[in-house]
Amino acid sequence: MKLTGFILEHDEYAVDGFYFEEMSGGNIIDAELLSKIINYLENGRFIYGWMNYERDWLSKESLCPNSYYTDGVWFWPGYYTEYLKKYPGMRIRKSFVDHMAANDFINNGKGLSKAIINKFEQDLTDKLKPR
Repeated sequence: MKLTGFILEHDEYAVDGFYFEEMSGGNIIDAELLSKIINYLENGRFIYGWMNYERDWLSKESLCPNSYYTDGVWFWPGYYTEYLKKYPGMRIRKSFVDHMAANDFINNGKGLSKAIINKFEQDLTDKLKPR
């Protein structure tokens, strides 16, 4: 299970998470590649979520429902996609970009079985709880 896009102000116990300031700025990426990445993230398989909204760390405006997605290998929070749309300089792991490129930016996560998603739900929950 590989995690990407987790921001500690939103998911304070996320393994491999970063603080918002560490995630923002400094990532130079062309618009075409960013569009492919956002499309890939938007086509991830929903793992789980709940009835509340994440707030933009900077503007404090509603950002998106609290939710988590996968492609079967990588896992990310719904807010990561929204932050990339609003702040294109957000950090993107090179290994995640390489993974997406190796799959021609086609996310096959929606084809995952319910049994696999149930296991992923438990695994992800374990990665996000206090240690």
